[in-house]
Amino acid sequence: MGMSSYILDQEEKFWDKAESLIGECESFNEFLSKMKPYENLLQGTQSADDFEDSLHHGWQDFWSDKYGWN
Repeated sequence: MGMSSYILDQEEKFWDKAESLIGECESFNEFLSKMKPYENLLQGTQSADDFEDSLHHGWQDFWSDKYGWN
């Protein structure tokens, strides 16, 4: 496995974890706290540089889709 494949796999694990936790959280700050231990999975990605912003976009997308806020 090349390094780029490894990085992409780690990023996918991060977003899988985010998807599994997001619905349990009552606020973005709670979601952010629950995801902080997994931040290392984003090393080498642009999402690592924008950790909080990336999660915030995911948070907005999840709740928009759930409640049709488009």
